[in-house]
Amino acid sequence: MDLNKLIKSKFFIWTAVGLFEIAIILCAFRVGMVVGFSKANYSFRWGQNYHRLFGGPARGWFDGGRGMMGQFDKDDYISGHNVVGSIIKISSSTITVKATDNTEKSLLISAETVIRSGNANVQVGALKENDRIVALGTPSSTGQIEVKFMRIFHP
Repeated sequence: MDLNKLIKSKFFIWTAVGLFEIAIILCAFRVGMVVGFSKANYSFRWGQNYHRLFGGPARGWFDGGRGMMGQFDKDDYISGHNVVGSIIKISSSTITVKATDNTEKSLLISAETVIRSGNANVQVGALKENDRIVALGTPSSTGQIEVKFMRIFHP
């Protein structure tokens, strides 16, 4: 059989199209597996670091047979996404804040951080010790808050 005739045959064309479609489906399946694994891996790491990042129960999750559904004190949890309080220390990219619950929080400031005072955007240099602030962000793997938005309140 002639190779040119085989390539032009309907059987060969439909087989090639079918193989191409199978390859596309397998690629889509693989992308789904990679995304799913990434999400599962993040959830696993988040769960493993929860106590360190967010405080968790002060005595640990399984202390004294209390178990996961044991009774927790109100002080067993700290917020990893926001803070309200007064600035007690300022360095180049880190601000330490005394929160309203008398804990100290470390805030990471980046070039993307929006800092507002009233209706105006301000720079990090405008911050002073004892300024009252509200900061919103995301928890970092080091237990700090990566600030996305901060508002300064002046008396």
